Amino acid sequence: MIKIYIYIAVVLSVSWVLIAENTHWSVISSGVLVSIICIYASRKLLPLEPIKDICLIRLSLYPLFILGQIYLSGFYIIKLVFKGVKVEEIKTTTEVKNPFLRAFLASAVTLTPGSLVIDLQDEQLYVLWLREKNAKPVRSLKDPSDELKGSIEKYIKKMEV
Repeated sequence: MIKIYIYIAVVLSVSWVLIAENTHWSVISSGVLVSIICIYASRKLLPLEPIKDICLIRLSLYPLFILGQIYLSGFYIIKLVFKGVKVEEIKTTTEVKNPFLRAFLASAVTLTPGSLVIDLQDEQLYVLWLREKNAKPVRSLKDPSDELKGSIEKYIKKMEV
């Protein structure tokens, strides 16, 4: 658990230095001090137990990954708008076991254009999904969840240790 606190302190301190755009020793030391205070103050409000079994490096790279997915989905949706769209509801299951990462998956699916998670119950996701107007109905697809969640779920599953 100490490893997580150290990791968070380093990430917060580096963020502090990047935002300040200064590497003077006073800025670095104040960043470390503020990071430690933030971690101590939020310890009871934000329990870190759910993330103890998660790869912290992949978790740190997640914002870059999801930003790329948002852009890719955005271009796909632009193409769909010109062809015509329909909205379908889909119920799908996820193989992600960690509840913290399942919430990440639900928010990632919602953040990417063309899909909106209505509900998340255990491993079940209920999603509104924009599809091409002439596409086969979701119910006729063998496994629509691969098309919907795609590389997002694969990346999040790799975060589980």
